[in-house]
Amino acid sequence: MSSTKLVRVSNNIRGKKLISSDGNFEEFLSSVRSKFELDEAENITFVEEYGAEVDSDVFPILVSLDGIQNIIFKLEEESSVLEIDLSYNNTSQSSYFLPAAGNIGLSQSFGIGDNFKQILQTTVQQNNVIHGIVEDCKSKGFVDDKSSTILINEFVSKLIEIKGDSPATSVQKQFAAAIVEILPCWRYSGSKDGLDILFDEVSRSGLIQTRLRRIHQILHTSQKISFEFSLMKEESQHNFTNSWPVFSSKLLIKAKEFNSSPAVTKYLAEESDQWDQSLAALFLLLHLIPPAAQGKAKGSRSKTTCAQMLMVSYYKSGTPLNSILDTWSDEKRQPNLICLGEDKKNLVSFSLVVDKILLPIDATNSTEAIDRLFKSHYVFSAEYDKNLQGVWKFLQVFIYKIDVDKTDLSRKIKQVSSQLHGILAESRLE
Repeated sequence: MSSTKLVRVSNNIRGKKLISSDGNFEEFLSSVRSKFELDEAENITFVEEYGAEVDSDVFPILVSLDGIQNIIFKLEEESSVLEIDLSYNNTSQSSYFLPAAGNIGLSQSFGIGDNFKQILQTTVQQNNVIHGIVEDCKSKGFVDDKSSTILINEFVSKLIEIKGDSPATSVQKQFAAAIVEILPCWRYSGSKDGLDILFDEVSRSGLIQTRLRRIHQILHTSQKISFEFSLMKEESQHNFTNSWPVFSSKLLIKAKEFNSSPAVTKYLAEESDQWDQSLAALFLLLHLIPPAAQGKAKGSRSKTTCAQMLMVSYYKSGTPLNSILDTWSDEKRQPNLICLGEDKKNLVSFSLVVDKILLPIDATNSTEAIDRLFKSHYVFSAEYDKNLQGVWKFLQVFIYKIDVDKTDLSRKIKQVSSQLHGILAESRLE
């Protein structure tokens, strides 16, 4: 095999590292020894993430597969370590031992899932929303669908933080056991270990497994949003980037001619100049097609400024990306564009947050970034946020030209499209 690929190599004690390999097993073995500072005398065995042994015959084939492969190495001295018994039992618990690295010679005993259990308990206690959901489920004696989605998203995010985005099957099962310990009503009575809802060894359709697959899909697709979208809507692929620069410029100039409402007037006078042209026009469109009230309840309509933050989030250059996710609002459930720059007019970096996962995108300016944000709804099968439906449907029908005759448009969208008919025509969109 001539091309060089990355391999994620891990060990339960020594952590994980990325190692490049062209498929030569002996060179790979040497790299592992070097990276993990192992003696030449150490007897190393490799297994893939499901436990099958990887030898010199299998290794080149495994590395040639698409994506980054996960390979776990074990040392002969670790073979005597007790395997983790993951059977769930309320009356007794087996224990396992983690031998210390190097020559420290210490070992520590843990009950089944105690490490994960402690981490999950801390996570629950530190998050008032999650704590409330857990207590509510305990009180009801079951986990409803909405609570299930929120809890799995939160818990699996913590698992990924600890073990990476491809935790071993045994780790997933141990994690499921820990969840069942802190939330017994999630235990499935129809199986011996009670983990089937969270981790299904046969169908691999447990909630943890499904969530991890979703994350893999997002991570593997993030850099190919435009390509994936082109496979779905080839005729619409370039409509936005070809037309938005002209459209946005004319919209900012002419909007006050057909809409002199206090909100639009204030935005044009006080806020639009703070942003670069593309984003300023996008937010102006949001003022022209503000969020519609949802149902009869008061307060169900989001303010335009709040709706704006559901679409785009700005941070100063140098803001740690981890801190962005740590403080991410639960209200931002749909794809959101992250913009970094010295100020809002001079943006230098763009990312998306999808399902609370930060994704780099191939955008060099805000027009391309907005384009990727819109397309991500199609690529990741995400619904429009209810507060942003007006803007997204306008872009979908009148800019991208998607499902023009099939999309249900509100009176407001039709009215604005009529007012903008001249600008659309001048931007070659009519």
